[in-house]
Amino acid sequence: MTRAITRVFGLVFSFFLVFGGTTFANDCFPIKSDKKLVYDEVAVLTNSEYKELNDYLVKVSNQTSNQVVIAIVGDLCGMDKAMYATDLGHEWGVGRKGKDNGIVILVKPTKTNGPRTTFIAVGYGLEGAIPD
Repeated sequence: MTRAITRVFGLVFSFFLVFGGTTFANDCFPIKSDKKLVYDEVAVLTNSEYKELNDYLVKVSNQTSNQVVIAIVGDLCGMDKAMYATDLGHEWGVGRKGKDNGIVILVKPTKTNGPRTTFIAVGYGLEGAIPD
C-alpha cells in the first residue's frame, strides 16, 4: 500500500516539477512586439486597415495613459475566451505598470479550433470608465 502511495506521490511531484513553472497558454499567445498594438494572426485586416488601426491605437496610447490591444487569433488553445484575453493581457503587460489600465479586444473570427467569438478584457484601472 505505501509503495503505491509513494509511486503516485512521485508521479504527481514529477508532473509539478516539469509543468509547475510554465503556463500552458504561453505557447498559444502570439509573440508581442512593442511597436504593434494590433495582432492579426489570421490576416482578416488588409495592410491599410491594419496600419490605420495600429497607428490610431499607438496615438491613443501616447496621448493617454491607457493602452488598447486588438488580438485577432485563430485558436484559443482550448481556453475560455475570458481567460485567454485576460492571460494574454497579463503576458504582454497591456496597460501601464501600477495603473492596470489596459484593454484587450480579442477576436477569433474562424470556426477552426472552436466557435467564432469575441471578448473585451478590461484592466481594473479602467473598470469605472468601461464597466463589464
